Amino acid sequence: MAQDLCLQVSVDIRRLLCRAELDASRYNVYVDGKLQEPNIPNVESFWRNDHLAFLIGCSYSFESALTKAGLTPPHGIHGRNVTMYRSNIPFCPAGVFTQSTFVVSMRMYRSSQVERVRDITRPYVATHGEPVAWGWSGADSIGVHDVNAIHWGDTPVTAEGDAVNREAEEAKQDAYVPVFWGCGVTPQEAVMRAHIPGITIGHAPGSMILLDVKEDDVLG
Repeated sequence: MAQDLCLQVSVDIRRLLCRAELDASRYNVYVDGKLQEPNIPNVESFWRNDHLAFLIGCSYSFESALTKAGLTPPHGIHGRNVTMYRSNIPFCPAGVFTQSTFVVSMRMYRSSQVERVRDITRPYVATHGEPVAWGWSGADSIGVHDVNAIHWGDTPVTAEGDAVNREAEEAKQDAYVPVFWGCGVTPQEAVMRAHIPGITIGHAPGSMILLDVKEDDVLG
């Protein structure tokens, strides 16, 4: 599946070149699978010559398309980080990575907007594509029972900037509901679950690397 996705995205490899140890604004450093240095601006002292970087797509890549459609994610409107959670969606086991579950990002939309949001994000297969779950029952199904109990990022808000109250929203017509996507923090969760020995470095959630690759280049 991963190979198929790579083949669908035609990008000049020179536009993917970056200095992974320099080009993110903030990093997390793990030692033997435990978070040792969170949210630090520089990791040159931790970087080794045998470190290998993986570039993983991010759902921020389709937010411009949502904005152009009048569906700006609430965190973007209010200058916040996107909300992220550990889910109960099992990771496909591979090698030492056998126990992890997916991390998901979440954005609040009105129920009448969800289908349009799904349609807009679906083509972005290299940057998580369409949502993995939506609505309050969808949240429950992936193990997110309290959207204010976050694991990374900022607590969620509506487009108006209001805090999210599930009970109040469920009583409304065309209320706000949570919409969830896959998230590039998942590998860091996998590192922690697998207790990977040595030093592992990842971007601090919300502090990704910005490449020269354009949105149209990652459309499926």
